[in-house]
Amino acid sequence: MDSPLFELKNSSDLFKKAKWNFSKLNQLINSYDLFDCLCTLNHVPDWIKNDPHTATLTSEVETIQRKPIVDATRKLCNRAKHFDAFAPKTNMQFGYGAGRYGVGAFGTGEPSYEVEVAGQTMGVLDLIQHVIQEWEKFFISHGFYDC
Repeated sequence: MDSPLFELKNSSDLFKKAKWNFSKLNQLINSYDLFDCLCTLNHVPDWIKNDPHTATLTSEVETIQRKPIVDATRKLCNRAKHFDAFAPKTNMQFGYGAGRYGVGAFGTGEPSYEVEVAGQTMGVLDLIQHVIQEWEKFFISHGFYDC
């Protein structure tokens, strides 16, 4: 059987890609890598549901998808892909002092991206880290992923 996308053969491979995208964001946040990471995380549930090795776990996947922090990722991805208006509130700041200390170009730093989830504002990196932890628990608990 052909793989869904060359070396990406199953849902845990796609999840590993999301973690790789996140590692790039941890070096320096930018909208290109953020788009890739959000869209990859958004499609992890689709891959799980359609992967022959994990397809029987659909109800558990849907429970995870209903969590506000995971759903926020879906909504952000849909906003980015389809200009969907039903996304969480976001805030961007640019310039010195906006992002993490010591990250980004000298004198300007890195941008800061924030998202409102369940009435709380959080940094987009924190949001992604929580979502990665949710999926990581899923894969580890079912023995489909070696972290």
